[in-house]
Amino acid sequence: MISTDLLPAMKVDILISGLALFFVFTTAGCESIQVAPKPEREAAAPGLDPFVENYFALEEGMTEAAIKQMFGEPQDVKPLIKDGLESQVWKYSKLLETQVRVTTKGMIEEVYWDIFENRMRAREVAVEGTERNEVEAVVELLLYEGQLVSWKDQIRRSRFDY
Repeated sequence: MISTDLLPAMKVDILISGLALFFVFTTAGCESIQVAPKPEREAAAPGLDPFVENYFALEEGMTEAAIKQMFGEPQDVKPLIKDGLESQVWKYSKLLETQVRVTTKGMIEEVYWDIFENRMRAREVAVEGTERNEVEAVVELLLYEGQLVSWKDQIRRSRFDY
């Protein structure tokens, strides 16, 4: 039997042991975790068309020379005057994808001579045509005093039947 004189001392020992185990289990295996800073802009995915990669690399304040180095000479330049401020809109476009396929345009009735039955017969025949689908990226850049101020993009999908 345990003496009642030792109970308070045992309670303190158990409490100290419990705290020590709690400390060991809660701190075991801990290490500092560093969070990478969030990029300001979304990066282009690897393997993209260079035109698209250059679009993702655009930054406000870029010079005309830097833009020309990335995209080349603009395909179209339009002056823009608003509130007495003169600026320019440069336009670039690139055909990203073209698909050509044969499609059925309809059916016609074709008359032919059946040599086995020795008579005229009719049958339905498919009329085929060609369909071309294109995907084009268009980028318009707003430049003021030789620097890029803003830009917008557009994806155009076109379908031609012939």
